[in-house]
Amino acid sequence: MLYSTDQYSFTDTFQFGFAMMVISWGLVILMGETWYRYLGYTPNGVFGLW
Repeated sequence: MLYSTDQYSFTDTFQFGFAMMVISWGLVILMGETWYRYLGYTPNGVFGLW
């Protein structure tokens, strides 16, 4: 939707999407190692290392 307004280029849209993807992966891993482990969803952690 923002791309169709001609205020953002395809490169800007790609960079924003890539940044959001990296941030979301980090948050999912962080939550899997802390909050989800506390709730019992990931008892061995995200990668099962600890």
